[in-house]
Amino acid sequence: MLIPSWRILSLISGCLFLISLGIYTPSLEYDFLSWDTYDYLQNTPMIRALTWQNLAAMLTSLSMFNWHPVTWFSYAIDYAIYGLNPWGFHLSNLLLHSANSVLFFFLCLRLLNLHLRAQKNSSPEFVKHAWLSAALAALWFGIHPQHVESVVWIAERKDVLFLFFSLLSLIAYLRYCETRSPRTHIWTFLCCLLAVMSKPMAVSLPLIFLLLDIYPLQRSFLNAPSSPESIRKLLLEKLPFALCSVLSMVLTLIAQRQVISTFEYIPLEFRVLNALNSLLLYLSKFLIPFNFSPLYPLDLQLAENPMAFVAALAGIMLTLWAFYAAYKRRFVGLVLWLFYVITLLPVLGLLQVGIQAAADRYAYLPTLPFYLLLATLSGIGIFHHHKMYRILSSLGVLLFSATLVLVTLKQSETWRNDYQLWAHVVKFSPNHDLAQLNLGKAHYQRGNFATAREHYQIALAHSSPRSRDLIKYYLAQTALKQNDLQTVLDIYLNLTQYRIQIGVPHSELFYWIGKIYAQQGNLLEARAAIEQAVALDPKLEAAQDLLRQLPPLMPAVSFSKQ
Repeated sequence: MLIPSWRILSLISGCLFLISLGIYTPSLEYDFLSWDTYDYLQNTPMIRALTWQNLAAMLTSLSMFNWHPVTWFSYAIDYAIYGLNPWGFHLSNLLLHSANSVLFFFLCLRLLNLHLRAQKNSSPEFVKHAWLSAALAALWFGIHPQHVESVVWIAERKDVLFLFFSLLSLIAYLRYCETRSPRTHIWTFLCCLLAVMSKPMAVSLPLIFLLLDIYPLQRSFLNAPSSPESIRKLLLEKLPFALCSVLSMVLTLIAQRQVISTFEYIPLEFRVLNALNSLLLYLSKFLIPFNFSPLYPLDLQLAENPMAFVAALAGIMLTLWAFYAAYKRRFVGLVLWLFYVITLLPVLGLLQVGIQAAADRYAYLPTLPFYLLLATLSGIGIFHHHKMYRILSSLGVLLFSATLVLVTLKQSETWRNDYQLWAHVVKFSPNHDLAQLNLGKAHYQRGNFATAREHYQIALAHSSPRSRDLIKYYLAQTALKQNDLQTVLDIYLNLTQYRIQIGVPHSELFYWIGKIYAQQGNLLEARAAIEQAVALDPKLEAAQDLLRQLPPLMPAVSFSKQ
């Protein structure tokens, strides 16, 4: 391959960086979202100062159901520079994503160069202009709407951060295989460690190194042209990386043990069917970049949809095709497909965490090979010796690029604030209880209490047993703003009588029960509720003040379950 001069490479890299940065520049004006972002930033004291105590806390924290100390550290750096200004946190995400586009460009150059060494019968057009394919792959990666969630959502800092270190690790590994330098091996390990400490999804890196050994490095017994390295040596070489992955997996399972859905709640056969469908979902969104949603809810009736089995069969057939291609000594297909499946494996839902069937952010790493494949085919077409091929390929590249830009700009607007985010999700999934609940909360924050109550009621109608009581609490909050005190009283009495935990102190609920009773003139019941609030939280000043205002009436009323 004819590698351009460093001046040309620098120009291409600068353009890729600026284009990837520019397309997301409007997000610098976006707000913090209540969805996870508050728990990562506003409610996390350890990012407020770069002290040894806080650094130790970051290193040992399992907050947000993950072990990712490097992500916490990046937030702490942002806080030290920007305070709690949203634009600063958005800027860091944008810079990391733009850097990822450049790193992916250089990774593609190395991979294409290795591919050309392995394929001695490559077309002259491809050999001469393969660098253009690398640039196209990186460009499309930088502007694809499938990555909007990873880039624009501040809570997904771990995505852009872990890919940054993963790409560095992959580039370093290819360099190590060329030079066998111990220093490069150590650098590869450090980058892999930082990737794993940014997001657990990086645990697949040791397996990716093994795939690269098969092709294009051709180091394994499967296809090495001469003196293949033994499996034992290749595995021992990956041992430090594997230990990093095992450590991350163990800590992640500990962190997520309370939110991993049991097989009684979501059967194994459903998880397998959903996983096979997700394989096709991410690939279809890559090729046909439309109808993205921040939330793809689990469909527990998936087995009743015949198309789900068609998608599952397609996933199985693609896997069989990849192994058949390897049998025929065409290892590109095997490595490409296994890279995709292996990197997606931690998030396919076989161990279900959360309420999503899939998420666009999960495609940030796994789809990388498809960018290179599509760009390579486009580059061959653009420089084909037939004029018609050149025209059609060039038009296809322009049309695909323009589509990506327009859809990304539109999809990015979805993440501007809570209202736009959840309005989009409700449009996509109108019967999802969490989406309706959060849209109601967004209207509540805007003072639209009647509209908020409508969304809460829709959420309640479609709620699961897990979310029903929390939705009732928010419905009571809105009823309180509308002076519908009886609704508030009924809901709060139910929550306290049955000791239902919704993340709100029961002392607060008893205080409002007492206050409503006092307004209704039921002083006996009011005193009993306020005394219960004070007993649960002696520091609740509002309850103490209200108790002093009530006349001493006896006897007290019991609120225990009958």
